[in-house]
Amino acid sequence: MKAAVYDHYGPPEVVRVEDVERPVPGDGDVLVRVQAASVNRADLDGLAPRPQFVRLFMGVRAPRNPRVGFDVAGVVEEVGSGVTRFKPGDQVFTDLFTLGLNAANQGAFAEYVSGREKIFELMPEGMSFEDASTLPHSAVLALQGLRLGNGRTLKPGDKVLIDGASGNVGPFAVQIAKTRGAEVTGVCRT
Repeated sequence: MKAAVYDHYGPPEVVRVEDVERPVPGDGDVLVRVQAASVNRADLDGLAPRPQFVRLFMGVRAPRNPRVGFDVAGVVEEVGSGVTRFKPGDQVFTDLFTLGLNAANQGAFAEYVSGREKIFELMPEGMSFEDASTLPHSAVLALQGLRLGNGRTLKPGDKVLIDGASGNVGPFAVQIAKTRGAEVTGVCRT
């Protein structure tokens, strides 16, 4: 299969497409034929980690995982033994970041991805693959960022300031807060 790979840090131009081994699902794994993948800030930071201490986790001199991309949507092609939530033909999406920063040989910009059943979710009916591939990392991060202490969530009338409202996570945070009835002020850098 074809996949986007890189073997040293740098600008997006360090990424190239190569033929690589197609993943084989093990017990409890799901193999997904990729239909769409999106680029988010984490992908760009993976190419040229900043601050430098991030390289302690991703690889000091070169990336530990040569694949690129976290957010992906596609169609279940095959399931390993023990998988109960999905069957071939199901439309799913995930954030491959949940596999860990050093997930061996996984990246959203490939023809296939594979992972544990628990990291995948069914796509909402009527949602496009392109839209679903934008949700996992940024939308979940926004939701986590809006959780308040002691298990309290936003309620109607709460006032919320979203710093970075025009970035990857900000638009999701604005929409989630508005949906919950909060009064939202968004700011961004010009």
